[in-house]
Amino acid sequence: MKRLIAHLIAAFATATAATAITPGEIDVKLALCTRLAGQPGIDACSEVIAANFSSKSLETAYTQRAMKFQTMGKLEEAVSDYSQSLAIDPYQLEATVNRGKILVALHRSAEAVVDLKHSLAMFPHWAAANMILSQAYRDLHDSENALAAVDRAVQLEPGNAAYVGARGILHLDRNEVQEALQDLTRSLELRPNVVQMLMARGAAYSGLGQSANALKDLDEALSMEPTNPGALNARCWVRASLKQEFDLALADCNAAIATTPHAAMYDTRAFLHLQFGHYAAAIADYDQALRIQDRYAPSLFGRGVAKIRSGDTAGGNSDIGAARVIDPTIEKELAAAGLTL
Repeated sequence: MKRLIAHLIAAFATATAATAITPGEIDVKLALCTRLAGQPGIDACSEVIAANFSSKSLETAYTQRAMKFQTMGKLEEAVSDYSQSLAIDPYQLEATVNRGKILVALHRSAEAVVDLKHSLAMFPHWAAANMILSQAYRDLHDSENALAAVDRAVQLEPGNAAYVGARGILHLDRNEVQEALQDLTRSLELRPNVVQMLMARGAAYSGLGQSANALKDLDEALSMEPTNPGALNARCWVRASLKQEFDLALADCNAAIATTPHAAMYDTRAFLHLQFGHYAAAIADYDQALRIQDRYAPSLFGRGVAKIRSGDTAGGNSDIGAARVIDPTIEKELAAAGLTL
């Protein structure tokens, strides 16, 4: 038995030696690591890493393997490999930005900010890196720094429709509606027929009380994507705020809820019923929205209004008080759409 085990060990050692990378083969393996896509490329990079020939070969192999993992959607593996490569040379611009981009996708935005600020310290004129940094700040609810970063991106590439549109959407989030409208219109001039930008501009028009223009943009968006739940929900909301075309608005709300039964969708249908005096139906939809998201301030406030109008003053005031605690600005925001006590 001992002799058999010895033979097996010797055979394994011989096979390992036969497949080991020699110094003369490193360049060939690195070329394969760089040029091959998918799993074959990953395997070639892994061989170089296993050989541990030099720090430079390791840096290249880890970076290349990370890029392949990133392309395949294996984001955790990609972050790990970029980290290994950056531990060898922390001044790799592309690897730093790529890791930051993945960290944003993984909702690790605070870490992403560190990477992206480091990359921009090396090369401040990279518009794409500024855009990713803006997204990271936005995810961290830091709208001031998010706006500063997207401003830099637009200054570097003023003809980039996506960057201008992203700034418009950020202005919309900040309730800077006039600035949002300006950017979103410019974005659509640079690149027409983008559904996301049409929806955002529709929201800006709605916020400025230009409901006809809002409906025009939403109609155009839905002509391209007829089942888009966000656009259906938005068109229902605009019609509800106008107290017009109840049946068309209800059809839009129902279609949005059928595909995306989120709290915001039920809230919009509840608002529609409330605007037309259907208080029981409004309360039922607000109840459903709050079952999905129990601290949803718009639905608490709306339900409070519906209760008061249907005779339940105490219950209505309780809901409205709770909504104000969650979001002190909610009354002002909903008043702009026509929902008042």
